[in-house]
Amino acid sequence: MRPVRSGALTIDEIGACDFAFGSMILHHIEPFELFCPALKRALKPGGKAFFYENSAASDLLIWFRTHVVGKLWVPKYGDPYEFPLTPAEVRLLGRYFKVRTDHPSMQFLELAATYLLRGYGESLFRKFDAFLYRRRIGLKYSCNQYVYLENA
Repeated sequence: MRPVRSGALTIDEIGACDFAFGSMILHHIEPFELFCPALKRALKPGGKAFFYENSAASDLLIWFRTHVVGKLWVPKYGDPYEFPLTPAEVRLLGRYFKVRTDHPSMQFLELAATYLLRGYGESLFRKFDAFLYRRRIGLKYSCNQYVYLENA
């Protein structure tokens, strides 16, 4: 076993592999509809992939991202072309793979402190997020997710 680095759209050119990993990459891949079959060809039958990604599943977070972040006093991080991984992209992966998503943490209220309050109260809001996470409340509002894929 050896690690191999590859371009996303040409990942199938490295030959069949057992496992693929990516962190904060899927939401940058365009055209995404070409990536999915390339990844399918790159994974052996029964092969798996794991991706740590941001999430566009929350309409509220996307509204804030579109209408508040980057305007007036609220900073925007990242480039103007990136956009969190959408539910439609996760469904597209589901055409090729057995897909499961999970949230590694609740990161929602902390974002309000970071973006709107310039870090004030971040520790307190992080504790509220942890409380919600332990009770599995509102996880669709979390801005991060794990994406597990299995090549059936």
